[in-house]
Amino acid sequence: MISDSEFIAIRAFDRTLFNSVDSAQRIINEKNGQLIALARQLQAAQRELEIERGKRKLAEYKLLRRQ
Repeated sequence: MISDSEFIAIRAFDRTLFNSVDSAQRIINEKNGQLIALARQLQAAQRELEIERGKRKLAEYKLLRRQ
């Protein structure tokens, strides 16, 4: 059987461990949110790049047709 002081020490350790895990989870969630935002920015930039490439190809095609 464990003593009261051992039980209190174990509970304190449990709380410390829980708080550490909780803090780590908050940090992970924050970083995941940042990664999602960056991924969305990248997708938007890729779409814009594709639009610009399409415009350039269309302009080249029109130039070739005129010649």
